[in-house]
Amino acid sequence: MYVGGTGVRGSTRMQKLVFLAQEEQKVPKSFDYQPGPFGPYSPELEETLDQLREKDLIEKDVRPNEVGNETHYYTLTPSGILLGQKMAKDEGLKPYLDVGKQLKETYDDWYLDRLIRHVYREYPIYATESELDLERLHNVNTRSQFLESGTVHGEQKYIGPSPEEVVQNRESVEEFFSTG
Repeated sequence: MYVGGTGVRGSTRMQKLVFLAQEEQKVPKSFDYQPGPFGPYSPELEETLDQLREKDLIEKDVRPNEVGNETHYYTLTPSGILLGQKMAKDEGLKPYLDVGKQLKETYDDWYLDRLIRHVYREYPIYATESELDLERLHNVNTRSQFLESGTVHGEQKYIGPSPEEVVQNRESVEEFFSTG
C-alpha cells in the first residue's frame, strides 16, 4: 500500500496481489495459499491484515462497489505511512518495496475479473474451489463473471466496458502496434 500511494480495493485483490508477489516476484513465501471461492486464499494473510488494523497501521473501510456488493478498501493510517517511510530508508527492504511498486503498477488498474482470469490461467490448481463460472471467466466476450448485463432505466448496462468495447479496444491496440 505504501509504494503505490493508494490503498488496495478489495479483499480478493489484496489476496491476489500478495499471492502474485510470492509466485511471480519470488518474494519469500510468508503466507500459505489454498484454493478458495475466488482463487488463491490465505487465512494467514487475512489474520495479518486484521493485526495491522488492530495496531492502527491500516484501515479497512467497507463500501459498496459499482454493483452494490460490499467491498473492503485497505489504506494506510498516518502511523502506517510513518512506518512505510521508515522502511523505505532500509536498503535491505528496497527490493520488497520495488516488487510492491511493480505489482501495483501492473495490476492495480485491472478490473478484478481480469486479475482473477490471469491468476486462474497461470495457476489453475487454485481454481478448483472457485464459485465463478469458469467457462464465462475465460470467454473474452464476457465482461463479467459476477453479474449478467442488465438494463438500468431502459438502457443496457455492463460492469465496465461492454463486450463490444473490449473487442474494439483490443483491435485498436493491435492495429497501433502492427503499424510500422
